[in-house]
Amino acid sequence: MLLPRVDALRAFVGLVSFAGLATLAAAVSLGGGDALARLDAVSILFAVAVVIGECVPLRMVRHGTETEITTSSTFAFALLLSCPPAAAIAAMALGALVSDLARRKSPTKIAFNVGQYVLAMGAAAAVLAQLTSVPLPGRDVFAPVDLPAIALAGLVYFVANAMLVARVITLAEGSAFLAYLRRDFALQTSTVGLLLGLAPIVVIAADFSVVLLPLLGLPLLAVQRAGRSAVEKEQQALHDNLTGLPNRLLFADRVEQAIHLSSRESTQAAVMLIDLDHFKEINDTLGHHAGDVLLQTIAGRLEAAVRDADTVARLGGDEFAVALPCVRAPGAVERVAQTVLAAVAQPVLLDDMRLEVEASVGIAVFPHDGASTEELLRHADVAMYRAKAAGTGHEHYAAEIDERTPDRLKLTGELREALESGELQLAYQPKVSLADGTVSSVEALLRWRHPVRGEITPDRFIPIAEQSGLITALTTHTIRSGASQARAWLDAGLDLSVAVNLSARCLIDRGLVDDVADALGAASLPPDRLTLEITESMIMADPDRAREVLERLRAMGVGLSLDDFGTGYSSLAYLKRLPLDELKIDRSFVSGMDADPADAAIVGSTVGLAHSLGLRVVAEGVEGERVWDQLVALGCDAAQGFFLSRALPPAELARWLAERDELQTPRAGYGKPAGRGSAGTTQRRTAVSQIA
Repeated sequence: MLLPRVDALRAFVGLVSFAGLATLAAAVSLGGGDALARLDAVSILFAVAVVIGECVPLRMVRHGTETEITTSSTFAFALLLSCPPAAAIAAMALGALVSDLARRKSPTKIAFNVGQYVLAMGAAAAVLAQLTSVPLPGRDVFAPVDLPAIALAGLVYFVANAMLVARVITLAEGSAFLAYLRRDFALQTSTVGLLLGLAPIVVIAADFSVVLLPLLGLPLLAVQRAGRSAVEKEQQALHDNLTGLPNRLLFADRVEQAIHLSSRESTQAAVMLIDLDHFKEINDTLGHHAGDVLLQTIAGRLEAAVRDADTVARLGGDEFAVALPCVRAPGAVERVAQTVLAAVAQPVLLDDMRLEVEASVGIAVFPHDGASTEELLRHADVAMYRAKAAGTGHEHYAAEIDERTPDRLKLTGELREALESGELQLAYQPKVSLADGTVSSVEALLRWRHPVRGEITPDRFIPIAEQSGLITALTTHTIRSGASQARAWLDAGLDLSVAVNLSARCLIDRGLVDDVADALGAASLPPDRLTLEITESMIMADPDRAREVLERLRAMGVGLSLDDFGTGYSSLAYLKRLPLDELKIDRSFVSGMDADPADAAIVGSTVGLAHSLGLRVVAEGVEGERVWDQLVALGCDAAQGFFLSRALPPAELARWLAERDELQTPRAGYGKPAGRGSAGTTQRRTAVSQIA
């Protein structure tokens, strides 16, 4: 829990600070006089180097985060080998004090840092005192026989220093002590250990000639340059060049840390994915420079909108992310999301132009929405797209909105197998003429009867096909099967054209025209017996390419129908420019027109508009005779819906047509009589016998 950890941290810092100051006081009082007596130019030079080394650290990179090491330990240990312990301990304390004061650290941190250095150096001095006579009287240098004990003293300093630092960091972060120590060991050994190993060389060089000491700066300079180069490379590898924010790689590491910390604290961690709405339009209209300035502005606002402990990253393009560790208060994540959205929504001035920017935020919370970094990122992505589609600003992840569950992945594989094995079949819903009740066209609708799952509805498997890339193969299958069936009907004496729905992906596919031509050629079907149905939203996805494809299909002789009219946008602007033959009024208007005058008015206006443009009008969703009569009165051309017939397999459709010809009075479920007489009935009966 939080309070015990904070109490433990305060107690540990207090203990180290007190013990260190007590050790410093004892060392100065017991050996200060001797240290002053031994003070000379070399020892003063060592002491100055300790302070400078502590104040001018070397920059390094550790675990994706920039860190620092100091050279003070080299000269402090050299001072310990050549002077009484009080000198080395006091020099380390002074160096830590001066450095921390210059950086304006808090008194608590200053006291701990001084105490940590004093305790580590005091432990090393105790080892030397027990095992050797170092430092020797006068300016004599230690003997070779003393090297094992010196190495042990250096090891004690290294271990004591590393453990004290690791303990305070893990208490502050709430991370595992041994795990941190293992992770930190390699870097500490290769840096602090190496620097400690230079101390005996420094003492020997100073004993030979003080002039040699500056030469020891060369390896330190090399370490500094290598460290600076590593920092720069790490910055490039782990940060976004444009905004300076962490990139996807570093962000994943921060999320991992947030998960670990939240697990230890029994709290929550949250991941937010933020996508700017309509950024592409701004970038394309104003240019990439304006887009870059906008991204930099948004990056600064996001950093200002969250806590210091949170991480803001740019994952690429106009997508940002935020990692929130240790979330405790109920509703805290929602408040951060609202703050983020408000920050993004502030107007941005670019070249005297005021831009309004909005964003969509997806949220996934550990541990409820995922136990791993990958899972949280994926679920936040699902929630973000839900927020963008719904226009709600921000959304939490929920399993019911996830379209990438294991079951859906399994269903994707089964859909691919169904396409290859022939499980997918077509049913045909008739379009009935409102003028005389005749049927000259049907709409092909894909059906999937799974051998284990049973009937799988199109509203479930069509989105899977679109997301998995199977939609093109599904559409090609439907066009080929529909064309083949229309040819079979034509050969059997049924003159029926077939309408097939297109997907948005297929419409902008330049290969669609060739696929349609191949299907018509394989079935030897006249092009005017095939109609392709499109929606307004498909056209608006890429208007220029859609229009190009439609014009090529029209030139081929294929019929074109605009489906679900009235539910899209920019309809009137594109309606007059598109090479259409037919317009279908959406069922949301048709089904309620007998009870809602507004729906009836919309349908009537649409019929008039379409006829003025020379288009045939089909009403979808006719479910009652009153709606049928209203459509007749409005002059609508054709209708389809459950009042007339559900979608039927080919043989059942042929029987339905034959039975319908025999009816001479209106009857629910069949619409108005065909009025073809005995000749039409005989012809359809013949067709039924050939098809069934």
